[in-house]
Amino acid sequence: MLKNKSILKIIAIFAVLLMSMSMLTGCELGKKSSNEKSDENAEQTSYEEPIKNLVEGLSEANAEKFLKAFPSYVGEYMENIFTDEYLKSTLQEAESDFGANIQMSYKVTNKEDISEEDMKQMEEEVKENFDKEIDITKGYTLDVEITTKGDNTEDKEEDIFNVYEVDGNWYILDL
Repeated sequence: MLKNKSILKIIAIFAVLLMSMSMLTGCELGKKSSNEKSDENAEQTSYEEPIKNLVEGLSEANAEKFLKAFPSYVGEYMENIFTDEYLKSTLQEAESDFGANIQMSYKVTNKEDISEEDMKQMEEEVKENFDKEIDITKGYTLDVEITTKGDNTEDKEEDIFNVYEVDGNWYILDL
């Protein structure tokens, strides 16, 4: 049961992350060409995709969308746990803590590259746990401030999330 509560907290945090990141504006360090800005915006949108899927999937109680935050081999492992019904019950439980009309937002306060060594270690963990060979081409550690607000109360938490690019798509691989 304790593990389920931890998973619920992680789900809520991911959901908040997505909403906050959509409102995030970047700080420009020096002048950049419009092409560099476009590439940067496309990359930002890409690495935010798993967070977006988690948050929207939770807020819509849509397990299919929620599981898109993970590669298919991880999603297959989780699909019997994270059903639409489970996500609906998670939202109802959050309402008992925060009140009705729950809104979640997040703000990325820092983004750092994940080292080549750590990406190789994650590739090994995926091979060991899922018998799947992957090639991680990029990864970021995101420091995120998550705000959950309902009619009764509001809560802010700081958390850290790792996102990885695998075969041109961004995913959460840490479980």
